[in-house]
Amino acid sequence: MFLACAFVALAEETPADDEIVDRIYTLENAMETPITSLYVYESRGQNLVPDGLKPGEHIQVNVSGRYLRTPNQTLYTVEFVADGETYAIRTLHVEDLFNVLYLKGTDAVSGATVVSFTNPDGSAQQVEEVEAPGEDEIVTRTYTLENAMDTEITELYVYKSRGENLVPDGLQPGEQVQAEVFGYYLHTPNETLCTVEYTTEGDKFVNTYSIRTLHVEDLFEVLYLTGADAVAGATPVAFAKPEK
Repeated sequence: MFLACAFVALAEETPADDEIVDRIYTLENAMETPITSLYVYESRGQNLVPDGLKPGEHIQVNVSGRYLRTPNQTLYTVEFVADGETYAIRTLHVEDLFNVLYLKGTDAVSGATVVSFTNPDGSAQQVEEVEAPGEDEIVTRTYTLENAMDTEITELYVYKSRGENLVPDGLQPGEQVQAEVFGYYLHTPNETLCTVEYTTEGDKFVNTYSIRTLHVEDLFEVLYLTGADAVAGATPVAFAKPEK
């Protein structure tokens, strides 16, 4: 039998409100069945335009991550709603290839991109080139997003895309994997929320579990993936090693 004990984190100085911090999550499979897929990504967060974004209006949003064409380049999702329709692009980088991102809302069924990188008159944006940062450097950038439709945008979200499965070969019971997260710290005005999502497969069912309220913080040493029944309201992770 394992003795359950909570990890007591050492108190650290809280970062500044506008400081991007990074952390390594250690995740352990605490179940008796293998985990077949595991994702750690930024949760969607709050609507950035609760009062709407009218045609021609724009908003600025800070993003952070690893730069375009570096091995672990960060992908962002821009998702918006207009007239009850939801549009999204999930392949934006932390880059400097546009001054303004125009939200067009073109019919996604046709395969058309829902945003535009060219000016409304069709001319190309003149973007000042910058020196590419190092592969392990986390950089920040400001997206300027403009409503280029004839209707009001009622919801707008900007968040890091889900990314790739962290355990393509599976995660066996008792095994651990590490995942890097970064963003704004716990209790700062723009604190970043992270999602941990994982899947197990049985003879008849595929079960997916997730928690969407983790912060970029240091309140646990290992996050145990317990697969607790989400229907019963139980959290599918534990912050102390479960008893066997």
